[in-house]
Amino acid sequence: MGEQTAKAPGLNRAKTYQLVLFPLNNGATNVYYVLVLSYIATFGSKVLALSMIFASVMVTGMRLFDAITDPIIGALMDRTNGKFGKFRPFMVIGNLIMAASILVLYCLTPLIPASSMFLRYAAFVALYAVWVIGYTFQTSCTRSGHQRPQAAPPVHHFQHRRLSAGHGCDAVLRPHPRQKL
Repeated sequence: MGEQTAKAPGLNRAKTYQLVLFPLNNGATNVYYVLVLSYIATFGSKVLALSMIFASVMVTGMRLFDAITDPIIGALMDRTNGKFGKFRPFMVIGNLIMAASILVLYCLTPLIPASSMFLRYAAFVALYAVWVIGYTFQTSCTRSGHQRPQAAPPVHHFQHRRLSAGHGCDAVLRPHPRQKL
């Protein structure tokens, strides 16, 4: 677990602790993803009184929007090399975008009067689209985070160990309803 130095020009050599910590971005992104997608269609239909079909189709359609934003943000990432690194700014900005868009979506859109349904629909779509852009910032970092093939196994090893530990803790710590005998 010692320091590694670059042997090939233009190739980024990550330290072991960086390989261990880098996949945590993926974990944070997955938390957002699960929390948002498990509730967004229900929120749109029950809280905002939007059509359930609209909310469901919109969430699916946003995956197509994500297919458009992925290469654009990837191109931005390829051109970025600042003092904070190649990925760190996108991780931070993506996290801030996702947090702000979800807070506004869940906290402020219910305040739009029911008489302004068009505004509710527009706010729902726009805020979810902004969330998708933040999500793309986050996932693009994780997917392209290692530039050398030999870094992939340790990154995936640490990521899978964390996921296994998380699922194990979830199974043990989550309250289970008691069964009546």
